[in-house]
Amino acid sequence: MAKKKRTKKNVVVKEEVVNEILPKKVEEKENRQLIWFFAIIIIIFLSFMGPYWYIQSSKSFTYGGVDWFVEEYANLEVFHGRFAALDGNQVNYNVYLRNDPRENNVYTEGKFSKFNLRNGGYVSFSPEVDSCRGEVARIMTDLGSFLKAGVGMKIIDSATNDINISKSTGTTYADCSVTNGKTVVVVQIGEPSVVQPVEGKDCYVITVKNCEDGLPVEKFMIKAIADVQEKTF
Repeated sequence: MAKKKRTKKNVVVKEEVVNEILPKKVEEKENRQLIWFFAIIIIIFLSFMGPYWYIQSSKSFTYGGVDWFVEEYANLEVFHGRFAALDGNQVNYNVYLRNDPRENNVYTEGKFSKFNLRNGGYVSFSPEVDSCRGEVARIMTDLGSFLKAGVGMKIIDSATNDINISKSTGTTYADCSVTNGKTVVVVQIGEPSVVQPVEGKDCYVITVKNCEDGLPVEKFMIKAIADVQEKTF
């Protein structure tokens, strides 16, 4: 009788051990399956969202102290920059460029950080630029708006850098030798560049290649923003 009881007891013990081991194995298997399930979900999510995040990140960047955003308007790609107006009044100004500011390699010379905020200034056109009806004519509106609201010069008038035209039409004559106490931005045609002919003087000469060349004008705005911010901070 004693032997029979021991055998029965052993069987019960074995069953208890098996009953303990089986749930653990099942639980481990289920955990592994759950981990694989979530791993697959994450991989699928990243496969869809990864390209989206890449595209979105490529549509924004910081350059020249400005946050830029690549935007589409009527199938036209533009570069939208937003910055505090350069007169220090903490008013935000939006500038829209047709070209990537990071790839604008127009030659520049000088510091574009001096502007007469009290007396305003002139945008003085050469006769060739004055007769333009292409991209340069369009971007002159952007330049005037930039000087007036972006820089904070308040008053911007048109002028000519040709003395004969000034005499025959009564248009104000202005260049870097005659500024009438105002900031002067001369726009002419020639080898593309943007220069400050006299160091420390608020006169700038923008030279465009032709009537379709807006790059030097955009370069002037990009550099003016960067130079004024550098001077301020």
